[in-house]
Amino acid sequence: MFLLVRRYTDHRTDPNSTARHVLWEGLYHWSYADGRELARFLVWAIAVIVVVVLVFSIYLLLRNNHRERKVLPYRKTYDVDGVAKRKAILGQMYDERFGPEEVRHGARYYVIAPEQNLPTTYLYDLFREAGTDVGGAEVKK
Repeated sequence: MFLLVRRYTDHRTDPNSTARHVLWEGLYHWSYADGRELARFLVWAIAVIVVVVLVFSIYLLLRNNHRERKVLPYRKTYDVDGVAKRKAILGQMYDERFGPEEVRHGARYYVIAPEQNLPTTYLYDLFREAGTDVGGAEVKK
């Protein structure tokens, strides 16, 4: 709420003033002591917020590092069954399209014919037909 008063900043009437003329008319502003109290409170509040954010950030950093070193290396973070299905589907497709695995791995130089190139969505469509999705989620039939 603003008080509509004429505010003089004459150093003789206002001990907190350094100016010798009218700053503005119609809008009251706080004195220097009030401003100092507000500034002190704001600095304190911002310092507390910074400390809380810093402590929370350090906690999350340590938690993440612990999970990365101690938990995640020993836990499967992917769908093991889905990967096995997709590997089987890909192995069968490679055998049909490029020949048996022994021949492919035993050849030092292999030229792929243009008709053997894979279309853009070929693997995605192949996984969908087999009932498994690319992301590992099962497709409902």
